[in-house]
Amino acid sequence: PKPDVIIVNDEDLTYAKVRFDRESMDVAAARLGDFDASLTQLLILGTLWDTVRDGQRPAQDYITTVLDNCAAVTHSSGLLSQMRQLETAVGAYLSPEARAEAHTSSADRFAQLRAMGPAGTDQAFQFVRGFIKHASSQAQISQLQSWLDATGDTVRGITIDTDLTWEIIIALAAHDAIDDSAITAMTNTDPSATGARQAA
Repeated sequence: PKPDVIIVNDEDLTYAKVRFDRESMDVAAARLGDFDASLTQLLILGTLWDTVRDGQRPAQDYITTVLDNCAAVTHSSGLLSQMRQLETAVGAYLSPEARAEAHTSSADRFAQLRAMGPAGTDQAFQFVRGFIKHASSQAQISQLQSWLDATGDTVRGITIDTDLTWEIIIALAAHDAIDDSAITAMTNTDPSATGARQAA
């Protein structure tokens, strides 16, 4: 009998763009955390991403899968890649009228994951950044403002350092929730070339 999932190119042994049958993709996406090998998890997510990028599955499928399962992804660079692709899926692949709600719900999910997971880990760091990137509701913006006021403190064991402070400032600026004086003050704190680019 046919198994529930057939993983094509398991262990990523060859360079190929692969496709799973519909049933395998649905089951694998729904039960990503049940796969013990991080490489298999990332291969599944990579295959799903390819099908979305090629217009063969809705972007919402990828968004839902990542948000439902990213707590199970412990591979640091692999999780970072999924977070970046999630930003693209929400910010560019969804219809414009669906993006605001998707950003808000994504930020809510990262707030949950941040509270549930162990503090001070790579995962916690990515979930903090994910919240910053997607925060859009008034409550979420207020949370970012409180973090900005607490620069140097920690959130779930993650220090609000210079890089995260810039990310918070940029996120607040995108929602007209910060003025030029705060950007100027941060530029004086971080007069590096990177700081100048972030200020711009």
